[in-house]
Amino acid sequence: EEFVSLATDNIPATGTYVFRYLQKLGITKADILKWKIGYCFDGEYRNRIVIPSFDDDGDINYFAARSYNGDSYKYKNPRASKNIIFKTV
Repeated sequence: EEFVSLATDNIPATGTYVFRYLQKLGITKADILKWKIGYCFDGEYRNRIVIPSFDDDGDINYFAARSYNGDSYKYKNPRASKNIIFKTV
C-alpha cells in the first residue's frame, strides 16, 4: 500500500535520496526498470527499498525490503515462503 515506484520518469521528491542511494550502489535506471524497484516512505516498510518478485501471471509473490538509512535491521522481508525465484515480467 505504501509502495512508491522508482520505475517512472516522475520520481517524487521523497524518492530523490533513494534514487541517489541506489546509484551509489551501482544500480542503474535500467536495473530499476527491469526489477521494478521502489521504496516505502511510510508504513511497516518505512525507509526501505523494495524489490518485488512476480509469478507467471505477473502478480507479486514476494519482495525484499532493505533499509536505505542505516536502520539497525538492514533487511525486513514479509512473512511468507521464501521458496520462490526472483524474476521480472
